[in-house]
Amino acid sequence: MSSASPADLGLFRSGVRRPAAALLMAAAVSARAAAPAPPEPPSACAALATHQIPAEAISLPTAGARIKSTTIVAADPAAGIPEFCKVDGEILPVDQSARAINFSIGLPTVWNGRLLQLGGGGMNGSVVQPTAMPGRTFGAGPIPLARGYAVVGSDSGHAGSAADPSFMLNAEELRNFASDQLGKTHDVAMQLVVARYGVKPRYSYFIGGSEGGREALAAVQDFPGNFDGVIALYPFMAPMHSLLKADRMTRAMRAAGGDGWLSQSNLDIVRKAVVGACDAADGKVDDLIGSPGDCRFDFSQLLCANKLQPQGPCLSRPQVRTIEVMHGDQRLPYRLANGWSILPAFPVGADWGIGGFTSTSASLPDSLEKMGVNHALPAAMMRNLLFHGTEAGFAGFDALHPGGKLLDIQRMSALLDKTDPDIDRFVQHGGKLILFHGLADVQTNPNTTIAYFHALTARYGQRGADEFVRLYLIPGWGHGRGLSFNAANVPLVDLLEAWVEQAVAPGTLSVDNAGGSSSTRTMPLCRYPLAARLSKAGRFQCTSVRGSLRKPASAPAPRSEQLSGP
Repeated sequence: MSSASPADLGLFRSGVRRPAAALLMAAAVSARAAAPAPPEPPSACAALATHQIPAEAISLPTAGARIKSTTIVAADPAAGIPEFCKVDGEILPVDQSARAINFSIGLPTVWNGRLLQLGGGGMNGSVVQPTAMPGRTFGAGPIPLARGYAVVGSDSGHAGSAADPSFMLNAEELRNFASDQLGKTHDVAMQLVVARYGVKPRYSYFIGGSEGGREALAAVQDFPGNFDGVIALYPFMAPMHSLLKADRMTRAMRAAGGDGWLSQSNLDIVRKAVVGACDAADGKVDDLIGSPGDCRFDFSQLLCANKLQPQGPCLSRPQVRTIEVMHGDQRLPYRLANGWSILPAFPVGADWGIGGFTSTSASLPDSLEKMGVNHALPAAMMRNLLFHGTEAGFAGFDALHPGGKLLDIQRMSALLDKTDPDIDRFVQHGGKLILFHGLADVQTNPNTTIAYFHALTARYGQRGADEFVRLYLIPGWGHGRGLSFNAANVPLVDLLEAWVEQAVAPGTLSVDNAGGSSSTRTMPLCRYPLAARLSKAGRFQCTSVRGSLRKPASAPAPRSEQLSGP
């Protein structure tokens, strides 16, 4: 595979900044295509096998697209699947050493005139199928295909495990992963929709979670005219921020010869203490911290009295320091894409037991891959993005003092981090964006999503932002699942349709607990910055909160962690 150079990645392309927030005042919903014609007979599915999609029909450079198979899939009422035409194909690369983008689109026999593109997960590497349910159990209602949507997904242009970032060594595959595959897949899907039904979709939507959530924000920022409505669930929106934060956490764990390491039992001590101190702040003891920004907890309370290897429910000083790094901000002495220089704290009460650190050994292994996903995936990504897949220099890397790797970090941030608040073209187009994030997530930091929301309100003003964006934060919910609150049954597709098509903006929602430990079975889902509080009448209501969710309280970081930016 060819190695990715800055020029290959297109990081030096010139561009003109778009007009400022005043565009909101003149925003208008884009013209819609005519109502779809009646569906063609199922035999039309087979005709798509010979449909030609040349490179000229795709807005970004490719060698065209090729249909590999077409199949009429029979309806399965018991599984909630309608009859549909399944088209599998590939979008061919320009670089012959790069892999093709494999895609699959479901074209229902009874079409509702809409197109939905689904995001991937992890590092992608497998084709997202058109029968998928957006958000898994978090979503509610029938799958979009059963609602009549044409649904498309891809593998983003490489094959392999969702935890395998080796494709990043190829420039075109890395560009595709960053966001190019989204535009290419959308263009091909539009071609096939027109070929099947004779008209373009009236509405086009995008929904994705985790890496798919980052892709959702890429859809807004990089392809603003393609989508009318977008939902980003617990987005992995700023990979370089996550990698650098993981570096700080890993260094803290390795400090003092490995004394900073935290086992699952250590993490349980922290969570029990924090939840015990802050659970009742919202008026109800239910194993949830409703607003982590209101939780003022001094982690030094957890120090063992003898300062030696901890015995019982306490932590050593290096372990407390690791917790302070996790739950404290770190300021970088340089800037990442869009001027960001803070590695934000994880909210207190985060469920580190869900996929955070899976090693049960107190000893530190040589390989970060053995230390749990919060070390393994960032380490593997950083090795491929900054060190060309080798170990040379990797062990000594320090995010606060990156030396000759600074320019590479900033280039990768410009490519991968989707933190640009300038979404004027999406707003002018009439686009709507809904963000969801669990406050117990330890794999994608909810405070990064909150910071992006604040960047949008800073650019457009609160009143302007209210016209196109919503943020909902779910207490106790982790990365798509939760120990204390396993959020479920939110009507994602209904929310998009109502806001985009009927101008009914989402307000307070309701979310169910599907098997979490909390005694609360349902709770109101409040528009940020509101949070749920128990009223005197014994009902949860959305009210203003005192604390800032962006800066959860913890012991101050040492001077070395508070370097100021240029």
